[in-house]
Amino acid sequence: MPELSEVETVSKGLQNHIIGKNIKLALTSDKRLRLPFPQKMTAKLKNKEILSIKRRARYILICLSGQETILVHLGMSGKLIYQNKIPNKLEKHDHFIAHFADDSCLIYNDPRRFGLVDLVDNKEINNNQ
Repeated sequence: MPELSEVETVSKGLQNHIIGKNIKLALTSDKRLRLPFPQKMTAKLKNKEILSIKRRARYILICLSGQETILVHLGMSGKLIYQNKIPNKLEKHDHFIAHFADDSCLIYNDPRRFGLVDLVDNKEINNNQ
C-alpha cells in the first residue's frame, strides 16, 4: 500500500500536467482491478475537463466538469503515468488510459491489480467526509 507521502507526491506532480485538459477518449482493459470498472465509464468521461486534483487519505481524486470525479487508489504496485504523446502500444499492465485533446495521456498501470479506478458523483464523495 502506498504511503501518504507517495500519494501526495503523485497528485501534486499531476497538477502541472493535466488540470484544464479535456478527455477526448478513455479506455479500460478487460482485466478486473480490485473493483471492476463502472459500466459506461469510458463514455461518461468523453469530453470532460479536468478541473482539479486532490488527495483524500490514500486516494487521488481527479475532479471533472459535470460534477463527477475519477477516484484512483494505487494499491500496492499501481502508478499514474503522464505522457506528452499517446504511446503506439500499451504496456501489459496498463489498465486505464485517458487520451487528452492535445494528444497527451494519463495511464494507470498496475501489475498486481490491487488498485482501483472508479468514477463517482461528487455528491457521493462530499457526503462521505
